[in-house]
Amino acid sequence: MQQELQNLQPELIKTSANTEQLMIKIEQDTVEVEAKREVRSQLRRLQSRVLSQISRHSHSDKHLCPVARTSLIVQAIYKFS
Repeated sequence: MQQELQNLQPELIKTSANTEQLMIKIEQDTVEVEAKREVRSQLRRLQSRVLSQISRHSHSDKHLCPVARTSLIVQAIYKFS
C-alpha cells in the first residue's frame, strides 16, 4: 500500500500543478468577464441617456434635417461619456 502511494506521488504532483493552472485561468477569465459586463452595463446606461436626449430634442426639433439630428446625437454622446 505504501509503495502504491509512493508510485502515485508524481501523478498527484502533476495533477495538482494542472489544477493550479486551471484555477489561475478561471480567475483571469472571471476578471475579464466582469470587466466586459461592466462595460456593457455602462454602454446600456449611456445608450438610454442618449436616446432620452434624442427623444426630448426630436419633439421640439422635428423640423431639423437628418444632419442636424445626427449632430444632436453626437453632442449627446459626448455630453454623457
